[in-house]
Amino acid sequence: MSRILVIDDSRTALETVARLLIDAGHQVAACLSARAATERLRRERFDLIVTDIFMPDMDGFEVILEQRRNGSGIPVIALSGARMARSALRAAELMGARRILEKSRVEHDLAAAVADTLAVAAPAPAPGERGTGDS
Repeated sequence: MSRILVIDDSRTALETVARLLIDAGHQVAACLSARAATERLRRERFDLIVTDIFMPDMDGFEVILEQRRNGSGIPVIALSGARMARSALRAAELMGARRILEKSRVEHDLAAAVADTLAVAAPAPAPGERGTGDS
């Protein structure tokens, strides 16, 4: 089970994304602001961050850049429902988001985006451990 931090200033969007992830079997922590999420990231370990781009106090771009600066290696999926979503998401991708997704596609594409991102980000088995594909 993966621990995923979801960040969105819209309670409705936050609840929708969290529900989809919980239904997919993930453990989810939700924050209504990027500042609150940043504090939580200092105290807890997460496998993935799913963040909205446009938020009032601190935006998703700053979340992505903070993860790059601190070298945490936590992959980020960026979401946006704004009018300029495509260009904002492309910018987020250039800044380091592993995946981008328009909010209008969340119900259809989030589970696959999360699974793909976690699969790429999964650490290799430690020496002497068997991977899931070994028999």
